[in-house]
Amino acid sequence: MALDSITTKPVMTEGLASAALGAARAKAAEARTPMVIAVVDAAGALEAFVRMDGTPGGAIEWTLNKAITSASFAAPTQAIAELAETSTTLLASMIKLQNVTLTPGGYPLMLEGTLVGAIAAGGGTPDQDQAVAEAGAAVLQAAQA
Repeated sequence: MALDSITTKPVMTEGLASAALGAARAKAAEARTPMVIAVVDAAGALEAFVRMDGTPGGAIEWTLNKAITSASFAAPTQAIAELAETSTTLLASMIKLQNVTLTPGGYPLMLEGTLVGAIAAGGGTPDQDQAVAEAGAAVLQAAQA
């Protein structure tokens, strides 16, 4: 095997995960809404996490599942939920999968057109959760501009 046949692709790093988490946390603080924020790599493994003071404990697993769902399908959880609303077959299949949730607040993290992970927020309203996750994802988008 020649070395020139080896391909490389971007991956989640501690620095990327920390930057996304920091931007999302700042957005949650701006909204004065305590949240759980989780960043996972493309395989769904936890990379960074924070539970802000005052966030209910139940939001921990729920938020992690949003991040895993978004990474697994390379799409925002809100978009996945909207698609599932149009197909009872898809909905039935989705709810059978472990660690999958169809609630807003999960957002894929892309770098150079490649999925490197996902970020999710939980503890606010669905719109707040989505806005906080999008703020975290925007960090990676800005880094590529």
